[in-house]
Amino acid sequence: KDEARLLWDCFQIAPGGMPVCEVGSYRGRSTSVLAAAGATIHVIEPFLLAPGSPNDVPESSGKYVSDEPRPVIFATFFKYLARFEPQIILHPSKTENCHTDIPSIGLLHIDGDHMEGVFTDILLLTPKLVSGGIAVFHDYEPVHTQYTRVKEAVDALNWEVVDRAVSAIAVRKPA
Repeated sequence: KDEARLLWDCFQIAPGGMPVCEVGSYRGRSTSVLAAAGATIHVIEPFLLAPGSPNDVPESSGKYVSDEPRPVIFATFFKYLARFEPQIILHPSKTENCHTDIPSIGLLHIDGDHMEGVFTDILLLTPKLVSGGIAVFHDYEPVHTQYTRVKEAVDALNWEVVDRAVSAIAVRKPA
């Protein structure tokens, strides 16, 4: 299953009428999928770290540093998402600096820092996810990078697995 399809399907089974929170959007592909499905999305994206450089080495700590300057990434994000602008609430920051601005959510998509940051995202954002809500984690399987702690973080939750796609996994928060 394609990861975009996974997100679409998870939005359909998440508690209805609730906003979504996405950590890590880069150019906005996953954001556009969720917006096309009808979601209102709180996007946490500092536009600092992104895929693009061949730096998948231990020194990168699981982060991809883009060769593109932040204004270029930011402009590309808005170019692709302009038609969905009313549905997107952008938090151009790290999770620890804006988590208090996130309301209760029915779906959480985490595709940010794959090392220590995934633990921070889980700690600060899963309390926002309602019971029965769905959390989708990118890079659960080390397909795109071998330096990831996402599997360790997700497995520690011990939540029911709902679906999988390529390197992503979807789990349901217990009641």
